[in-house]
Amino acid sequence: MKIKKLKDTIFPADVYVVLFKDDKELAKRFNVHLEGKHDACVFDINGRIYMAVRPDVTLKVLVHEAVHVVNYIFNDCGQKLDSNNDEVQAYLTEYIFQQAYEYLNKELNVENKKSQE
Repeated sequence: MKIKKLKDTIFPADVYVVLFKDDKELAKRFNVHLEGKHDACVFDINGRIYMAVRPDVTLKVLVHEAVHVVNYIFNDCGQKLDSNNDEVQAYLTEYIFQQAYEYLNKELNVENKKSQE
């Protein structure tokens, strides 16, 4: 299991990406109770937001989870979703996705190279 804190956003939020392979390991490490097999999930522990994903996560799931992260950030700081003015939501979703994608792309390419040696 690997954990990476994402760069700061414009909101006061600590966001982490967790790369995991085993639901039991994730549940034990974070004391979260998951039902069934999950490819990804988002949870908040003491104001820290975690986006947990498996190594084979797809882009569409990563975007999906980024939306959940944004909702946690908005809820934590009292920001209301506004469908008539959603630029902040869109930019923050893009930012979270990009940060997560860049980390995972780097991390997984390193792992793939090691496994091929």
